[in-house]
Amino acid sequence: MHQWKDEDREPKRSDVEAKRAEWRARKARNRA
Repeated sequence: MHQWKDEDREPKRSDVEAKRAEWRARKARNRA
């Protein structure tokens, strides 16, 4: 578990991608 620095930077990127995906799904639902 010595990849803390890399893991600390990846979680944030994953969160951003996850939020973007949710935003896209929400916009798609709003359009429907």
